[in-house]
Amino acid sequence: MGCGNGGKSLELYARGASRVVGLDVTDGFPPVTEGAAVRFQHHDLSKLADFVSDESSRFDRVLFLSSLGYADDEVSTLVAARLLLRPGGAVVVARTSPIRYAAERSEREGCGLGTAYHDSEPWAYRPSWNPSVVLSRRTRTFSDMLNTVYAAGLRVTECKEPQLTSEQAERYPTSRRGWINT
Repeated sequence: MGCGNGGKSLELYARGASRVVGLDVTDGFPPVTEGAAVRFQHHDLSKLADFVSDESSRFDRVLFLSSLGYADDEVSTLVAARLLLRPGGAVVVARTSPIRYAAERSEREGCGLGTAYHDSEPWAYRPSWNPSVVLSRRTRTFSDMLNTVYAAGLRVTECKEPQLTSEQAERYPTSRRGWINT
């Protein structure tokens, strides 16, 4: 859900997924090899319930890889995603830490970290991958994220926070500055 240019969808299929459907608000998807069980569809995550009513098949996994925050109503979107699951299936949500956005905004605007973290006002921007699209986001606190999952009737079974490798830390020094004593 929110597959962007479709690259991850093709990768999932190449790694053994028997069937992949990628949805995104843009429609610049890559060509699909004939016979491959990969389908792309232009669709807004905020209207996922419409897709659910049209889709007759169910899935083992529904993935939101840094895309759930683009939905107008995250709870409704997750409820619709849950309806796409086969019994025993899972919704996987990967999100950027709200601390990252707060730290970046705090540095950029000179406001306090707490102010940046708790500000719920949305902002709009044009992504570098498609400047013709205008996306809207708002900062979500950790409690916002968890409460959204629970409100959709889902439960968290695992929560991970990946750490930067040494190479990544050198490549992206601002990701560590001020957070880790080196």
